[in-house]
Amino acid sequence: MKRRNLLRYSSLLFLTPAVSWARAVTKVFKNHLRSLSSEYLFPGDKGFNEAIRLFNLDLKPPEPTAVLKSSNSRDYGESFQDEQVQQEKWFLRSGGHSFAGFSIGHGLVFDSRTFNDFRVNGENVILGSGLTLVEAQKLLEPYGLVIPNGTCPVVGLAGYILGGGHSNKSRTWGLGCDRVEGMEVILASGEEVFVSPRRHSDLYWALLGGGGGNFAMVKNFHLRAFRSRGAARFAFHFSGARAQEIFEFWENKSFDEESNTSVAFFIQARNGEIEKVRVTGHIHDVAQEQVEEAFFQTLWTELKNFDPSNSSLQHRSAHYMRPLGIPYPFVGSSQYAEHKIGRVGFKAIEKAIGEHINGSSIGVLMEPLGGKISQPSHSNSYPHRHCRYVVELNSTFLTSSKAHVFKENFHNFNRAIDPLFSGRRYVNYCDLQVKDWANAYYAQNLAELLRIKRRYDPQNRFDFGDQSLSHLI
Repeated sequence: MKRRNLLRYSSLLFLTPAVSWARAVTKVFKNHLRSLSSEYLFPGDKGFNEAIRLFNLDLKPPEPTAVLKSSNSRDYGESFQDEQVQQEKWFLRSGGHSFAGFSIGHGLVFDSRTFNDFRVNGENVILGSGLTLVEAQKLLEPYGLVIPNGTCPVVGLAGYILGGGHSNKSRTWGLGCDRVEGMEVILASGEEVFVSPRRHSDLYWALLGGGGGNFAMVKNFHLRAFRSRGAARFAFHFSGARAQEIFEFWENKSFDEESNTSVAFFIQARNGEIEKVRVTGHIHDVAQEQVEEAFFQTLWTELKNFDPSNSSLQHRSAHYMRPLGIPYPFVGSSQYAEHKIGRVGFKAIEKAIGEHINGSSIGVLMEPLGGKISQPSHSNSYPHRHCRYVVELNSTFLTSSKAHVFKENFHNFNRAIDPLFSGRRYVNYCDLQVKDWANAYYAQNLAELLRIKRRYDPQNRFDFGDQSLSHLI
């Protein structure tokens, strides 16, 4: 036991039998936490296992001392001010989708999922940080309002926004973090403050792009939503044999496309070969009767010249999200491309697939940046705006007996393609294999983020797992 905890409980040695001193300490600390809030959950309590469940089923979360899951923000503030609570590490939890499970750790977990406020004033909206993306969209839909959203419906709003918030809507309306006008937050001191470009502007800047668990606990987001008539969505499917030429076509056009259009390139590889290629595009703010006209005005009609095995064109609601968000075991990572990698680069990807994806599979999704991503209305700490596209890597394994093969192959593949890209990584796709993770995630903003961390969390209490800024202070 740490000396500070020994001193904290030394008086108990004279009050409790010697048979189970450790158990008595735990009981006393439990009672103390419950005196702060009746909403604390402990191992063995009903709801505790659900409170620490992670989306990535390959992860086995460490058991925290306790989880606070309260709808009363004062419970969090009073806990943060408590001397005994201050002896523990603090982890902030929202949707539990951290690729590496950084929202759960040995210490105290503060769960924001009970923060579900919703208010509307024109296009200005307040959304509780505990909402999921699909919950937020369902609340906004009756008002005809939209915010950028990712593809997984049950991702937590807080983690999504605070890491940046990629979306196929981002080239048209900005990243998720770019729509935030202000935030109600609970500081490490327990004080509740409002942060914006005019109030606590440095913390506002740091929170939006600096990762979900490093600086303060967000209670509510104040966002500028937008209206959209929906999107013309097109998809072309090809055999793996056409992958190189389709990639070259995509890479040459996607970044410089009109900002209302976002077109992604995807390959699925298995057992050393690319099996499938898909190009999926969204042309935003298009009414249903304008879908064909909008599509045929683009250069993407030329994809028909590459003999697709399948294609589709449809109108999609601006509020559409994938219907399922079921937890599964996977390993994931990311890369950013600052420049085109061209034919030579793609051949290197094909070579890495042939050498490393044997007895396993991998999905590689490339999504363009540019457009409004390059022109945020407010400055924030998302550091990769100049890049051409982000590469999202994912390998799913449904049986634990295959997990080690899939993960080893995945990491070998990722290391093999490293030289093609910038060394930058997306903090929301955290990867424990990235050694220089701080510079990869935060790049030119790292020193300023550390300064702000020291200012608002001087005792270094907020933790973000093994890749927390707290480890650099």
